[in-house]
Amino acid sequence: MPIATRQHIQRQHARIGFEVGGDLMVVVRRNSTSDDNEEFAASPLDVSLNGMKLSMSQALVFGEVVKLHFQSNNLDIDFDLDAEVRWIRQGENDDVWLVGCAFATQLNDERINSLATAGGVDRRRSPRIKLEMQATVQLACNTTPFRVTLLDYSATGLRFASDATIEP
Repeated sequence: MPIATRQHIQRQHARIGFEVGGDLMVVVRRNSTSDDNEEFAASPLDVSLNGMKLSMSQALVFGEVVKLHFQSNNLDIDFDLDAEVRWIRQGENDDVWLVGCAFATQLNDERINSLATAGGVDRRRSPRIKLEMQATVQLACNTTPFRVTLLDYSATGLRFASDATIEP
């Protein structure tokens, strides 16, 4: 019987590493033996559809079920997700713990993209060119044109701001 080593283990889904200085905040909530839940701030290091690696000052327990609260001030992110602690490692110093959590529910691509953006990751393949220009847009789903401010563009798309409500 072959021995499972690190080289034999392949992840189901690719990880997206976060940049330093992103806007994504994570609070880990655990059930304590008292009536109060314990909460700890954590720094997200990477995410996949099935889990996340966190850096925190508090060690958790292998197999422990926790609630992760995700929040961003710049993006519309404010939700909880149950997760199970799958591994724990000491960080570079005694005050840091690295924790691997598996989500109870797999994330969809839209949530992964919003978490990546809030975490400071730019997943675009084409460089963006910034500009600030007034324009009129008419969408295929809406025959009435409306005013926008173009913010940037690339070979594959553009970004604009508008006071009009646009349904995805």
